[in-house]
Amino acid sequence: RDSFQKTSNPFNQPNPLSATPVSGSAPAPTAAVIAPAADQIQNVANAQLTYQFSTNSMAGLGGTFTNLNYPNPAEAPGLYDSSSKGGSAFYSRRLLEKYDVGVSYQYMDILAYQAGGHSNTQTHTQIQTIFLFFTAYLKPTLSLSLSGGPQHYDASQPPLPASGSWSPMMTASLSWQGQRTSLAVSYSRIVTAGGGLAGTYHSNTANVSGRWQLSRTWTAGLSASYWLYQTLTPFFLGSSS
Repeated sequence: RDSFQKTSNPFNQPNPLSATPVSGSAPAPTAAVIAPAADQIQNVANAQLTYQFSTNSMAGLGGTFTNLNYPNPAEAPGLYDSSSKGGSAFYSRRLLEKYDVGVSYQYMDILAYQAGGHSNTQTHTQIQTIFLFFTAYLKPTLSLSLSGGPQHYDASQPPLPASGSWSPMMTASLSWQGQRTSLAVSYSRIVTAGGGLAGTYHSNTANVSGRWQLSRTWTAGLSASYWLYQTLTPFFLGSSS
């Protein structure tokens, strides 16, 4: 799968800051800053291979690449281009026809640099995550997903001292699907980087969305998001909460 977008108006998207979570996966980096009048070029590519080797067991490998670029630095003062690459592996098992449990490992390598490439200021962040995930299908129309585990990050911005530490990661989501109406609520707490910012951050995110099928050809939706970025590298140039 590959997604390419070139735009100068991110407000014309349904929800520019939210990404659809996939059961058993940690959230991928997304745009952390809305630059309403700046040209942006963003490309997201990923691939996944899964193998179901028994009725109730599955394993898989995945890889991802993202790139965010502000072609005109004068329109995006203080923002940073970024690129990332990563890989993941997971194992999951179905229990009692109502529950999925599993374990996953994810590695991300994220580079942020001054928009336009006119500065040698670069922030390099490596994040490793191992987590357990659990999904319960409480009813045919209602499901609950939970995941959690440790994250370790290493961040550097030469010639400043490097930074690294452990941090807990957790996500939770609840979805309900009716005949004409659906509702989804999610929360995540992860370590991330890039997305227009310099440095490494704790990201606390809450999303809620609803969708209504008004008729055969008309659908209405409403969504809201709250994001809080707290820097883990306050001494890095350009890094702030």
